[in-house]
Parts: sequence; C-alpha cells; structure tokens
Amino acid sequence: MRERRQRGHSERDTTTLGARIMLAVGSGTDYDVAVEQALAEVATRASAPAPGIRFMSAAELRRTTPDEPDWLWDGYIASGWLTLLGGKPKAGKSTLQSALVEACVSRAPSFLGRAVSGGPVVVVTEEGAVTALNKLPASDDVRILVREHAWPKPTFPDLIAAAVDEAERVGAKLLVVDSFAFWAQLGADAEKDAGAVQSAMAPLLEAASAKLAPLLICHQRKAPGDGGDALRGSGAIAANADMILEYERMTGDTSPHQRQLLAVGRWASTPPLLVVDYDPQEGSWRVVGEGQGRGDGERFAWRERLTAALPPCEPGATYAELGELVGAQKAKWLGELNALVADGTIQTAGDGKRGSPKRFWRAAVSVPAFRSEPETERNGNADLFPFSVIENGNGNSIQQTVPAAVTETDNGDLDADREIDRVAEKFGDLFTTADGISA
Repeated sequence: MRERRQRGHSERDTTTLGARIMLAVGSGTDYDVAVEQALAEVATRASAPAPGIRFMSAAELRRTTPDEPDWLWDGYIASGWLTLLGGKPKAGKSTLQSALVEACVSRAPSFLGRAVSGGPVVVVTEEGAVTALNKLPASDDVRILVREHAWPKPTFPDLIAAAVDEAERVGAKLLVVDSFAFWAQLGADAEKDAGAVQSAMAPLLEAASAKLAPLLICHQRKAPGDGGDALRGSGAIAANADMILEYERMTGDTSPHQRQLLAVGRWASTPPLLVVDYDPQEGSWRVVGEGQGRGDGERFAWRERLTAALPPCEPGATYAELGELVGAQKAKWLGELNALVADGTIQTAGDGKRGSPKRFWRAAVSVPAFRSEPETERNGNADLFPFSVIENGNGNSIQQTVPAAVTETDNGDLDADREIDRVAEKFGDLFTTADGISA
C-alpha cells in the first residue's frame, strides 16, 4: 500500500512537473531554466510538512487535554465545540437563544440550573433590527449583525470570517449564527447534498478550532426524528457538530409554556432531556425536570398538573374528583400519581373500598421561624435557604427546599424574617406552620 501511495505521488509530481515546464516554456522561459525551476519547486513541496498536522502519542494527548471542556453553558456549549440548536419555526429557538445571550452578558451565574461563563457575545441574526431589539438585552457586550446591515448577503465564509474577527476584537467566545438556512444560501437541492453542506460548515469548524463556541441555529423538518435526524437538510450538518440540541414543544396534555430541550453530544453528563417552563409575561424560566428522552417529557407535565390540581390538605380528592380537576381519564395519569405518592410529594389516605375511598392531597411544607446566619448577612448571599418539613398524618416527612431571597431593610440590614412573611403570604395555603396552622 505504501509503494502504491508513493507511486501515486510520484506520478502526480511527474505530471505537475511536466505541466509547469510546458507552461514556463510557453511563457518564453528558456527550457533548461524552466526544468531547474520546476524541479526545485517539486523538491521543496515534497520535503515540507503538511500544514496544521501534528501526530502525538495517546499519553501525550491525555496529558495536554483538560479533564473538562471549557464550558460556556455547562453541559451544552463549550469553547472549541460546534453546537447545533434545532427546532421548528416559532417553537421558541430565538427566545431560548436570547435568554442564554442575556445570561452571558449579564454575568449570571447560571441559566436553567447550569453554570454560565459570562462575557461578550457576537450574534448574527436573520431577523431585522426591530424584531431583534425586542429579544436581546440592551448591552454593549452584545455585538449584533442584523440582516439590513449585511445586504446583499455576503458569502457564508466571508460572513463567518467577519464574525470571528469581531469576536476576537471584543473578547467574545460565544458566536451565535441564526440561521444556517438563511445565511448559507445553499438552496433546496444543495442543502441535501453532503458535499455542499460539508463545504459550508468548514468556516464554523475553523471558528471552533480558534477556541470560539459557535452556536448554529437550524430548522427541523416536518417529520420527527432522534439524534439530529429531524434537522432539515443533509445529515452532514449534524455529523459535524459536537453537540446537537433540539428545542421542541411538548406533546400531549401539557402546558403551552413548556418546552423540551433534547441533547445528543460527546459528554456523558449532559442530560438527554431537559423540560423547561417559560412565562412570557414574567420573562422567567423554570426547570421542570431532567429525563432520558422525549417520553419523559409528558411524565413531568403530568406530575406538575396533578400536584397543582390537588388540594393542599385533607380530606383531599378521590380518583374521580382528581380526574375532573385535570380533565383527563385516570389511565393517562395514574402511573404518575403513584410515583408522586411513592416519593412523598403527594399524601394519601383511605383503603380504596366502599365507604373508605382513596384520597390524595399535596404534602404540606412548614415555614419555621429563623434568622439568617451572620455570614449570609455580611455576604448578601441570596441562595436557597433550607426549610424543615412537618410530619404528615402517616408519620412520614418530606425533605424540600423553598426559595427565599434575603431582603434588605431601609438601614441596609438583611431581614430574613420579613422575607419569610412575604413568601408565606405569596404562596398562601401551600405553607403551614410547624403546628399545622396556616401561615
């Protein structure tokens, strides 16, 4: 095989040598001079190492490679990685992307329960200025290119090169490109061609090799699929990515505000499924739960609906009453109800017989009187404070935490007791005091 490769190289060099000599002679160069020049060029090219190629031992690679990627968004986006974010039109991709950008430029410690590395962000968007401004934070650390400022459209390599230059200029690591279909300009046929897509993806891979974190927004096709199969176009789009994220509406009887973020990537700690709830009125995000795939999303939704529908205390609701409260037949939610009872989120009583039907209610959480610790007061820490949980009727107790940010009084002192009163008032009968009397 080596001899065959060497023979192939020799044949190509001979062909190239002859072509260069003929070209030089045709341009008026003396034949002998043309031969010497061509031979020298071929010898130089043969002895020079291929640019950008460096072999090393596996042991050296292990020594020089960090144990963890340089995460920008823990588990999902890292420097040196190309991440895809796919979804159907109007599914909320831009909303999620904008929230992540805001978390980065505002130096928030986390987003959706995952640590964020803050800093400037470069955004290339297909949207116009008015629409983009309604979604992104008014921060000097957001460097944005809207479609009006890149018209007529540049070539995709030129566009990415300009975005990389801007990222290097402002010290940004996250580079958002929304969307691939709009800016790559491949057309319907070329978008399905692996060769054309591979060529178009090259500038993004080069940006990743420069330790940037390109986040490429893609569209999903109508047909469903797993592991990036639902992304529109050639499979080469997903094949080039280090992480594939798909942001989708929930199916079944779920809240219209809930979405599922499915992930397929190269890191084992990344959850395959993250179910989130976004309140557009408040602009707030909440993690509903993590799971192993699409099938878990509807489970989380039922757990939330059941918990919200049940009364907070005895005597509780029967199966029939609960079915009316959630508006669905028992077969759809019985499994999740049993799971909630098993983990103590829901309490139950009754034998399930005539005269003693099974009844269900939410587990009660107590709000004890306490003072914030001195260290917390000095540091102004607004982390979660642990609350004890009262014992319920069957002698079990549930360990939970209730968020309670510490507030500041007029004289600058932190007052945890005032915040407890505020939380108790806001959540009403969800909370009870240690003796079972409503707060």
